[in-house]
Amino acid sequence: MGDSNTQTVLEHILINTYNADQTLRSQAEDALSQYLCKHGSLYHMTIFLGNPQIHRDLRQAAGIAVKNRIKKFWSEDDTIKEDEKELVRQSILHILISENDNSIRRILSDIVYNIFQNDYVKGNWPNFLPTVLSTITSQDSLKIYNALVALRKAVKYFEFKQRDARAGLNDIVQTSFPILQSLIASLVDNNQMEAAQVMRLCLKIFYSSTCYALPQVQGIDVNFWFNSFAQLLQKKLPEASEGLEPAGQPTTIEERTSWPWWKLKKWAARIVCQFIQRYGNPRSAGEENKNFALYFRSNLAPLLLGPIMNNLAIKASGGFLTDNLHRMCLAYMMSSVELSPTYKIIKPHLDFVLFQAIFPTLCLSPDDIDVHRRSCRVCSKDPRPDGGLVGPSTVCRESSSDSR
Repeated sequence: MGDSNTQTVLEHILINTYNADQTLRSQAEDALSQYLCKHGSLYHMTIFLGNPQIHRDLRQAAGIAVKNRIKKFWSEDDTIKEDEKELVRQSILHILISENDNSIRRILSDIVYNIFQNDYVKGNWPNFLPTVLSTITSQDSLKIYNALVALRKAVKYFEFKQRDARAGLNDIVQTSFPILQSLIASLVDNNQMEAAQVMRLCLKIFYSSTCYALPQVQGIDVNFWFNSFAQLLQKKLPEASEGLEPAGQPTTIEERTSWPWWKLKKWAARIVCQFIQRYGNPRSAGEENKNFALYFRSNLAPLLLGPIMNNLAIKASGGFLTDNLHRMCLAYMMSSVELSPTYKIIKPHLDFVLFQAIFPTLCLSPDDIDVHRRSCRVCSKDPRPDGGLVGPSTVCRESSSDSR
């Protein structure tokens, strides 16, 4: 079947998977299942998925079909032949690296993950890592971002694996972290939105590589990573009205929470919280992490405490922090109290910590009070058929009456 005929057939089938007529939709789904049973069909569907000239809805339908097919049958030896698997492996990573549509990128990254978890540890995808790393060192920002998406999927597969199953992760960290370090070093002072998005992916890769166990590797510059986290946490994010860089901060809480620079800070805070709680206290760190815990306690924990306290000071003075960032800053400070080097730094500032950083979080905010009053008004208009027994509506009415 020629390429043009294949595309025509697939378009006809996939367009009817969206049909409102249940009969036509069922027929299209049956036809799609029959088509995918043919040898070579999965590869042709992958090429169809990667064609940017095809309508986005059809590409999404093709992507979901490919993902489901791979997830269900890839690990079976006879359902998808090895020669077709090789063609799919060769094409899918290059398609992901060039993709600029977010929804298609997510589907492609899931497909890469499903193939990776079956093939990489068996040695059946040897060009995966070289392809990804060579792309990260390129000058194309879109391809760099997409390659980082693929790398994150790879390390996420190992995220919670036991130590005896993490050899593949150690190899990835050993070869990729020096490249990620160079990438962050080139972007850490950049105020463009794309820089924040790329660095956030680098931090997510670091987190997935370290959250369960420290990689058993040599030559990784630990000081660089934690100095970078401190620098990112310390970075001032001005209001849009100030006209300073990085510019364009939204004004609503929902939009701010999704703003790449706040998301980058959130991941930096998440990592340092994870480290101080899991690896930073010599009394609770495992024996295999004792030396790192001693180093972290004496050197890295004090380095990070300054930016954490500065973020809490911004919140205390009426500035904005996202809820997640605020919560993790408080959690880091709480863990810092248990370490003597950081407690010595905190002790002169206990008045600030207790009465400006912690106490206001225990108080009801005007928004909390407004939500409470509105919920009480709803309760009071919804009498319960319980004969006047004490219940949520009664409590709300009493609370409302007391407030008046």
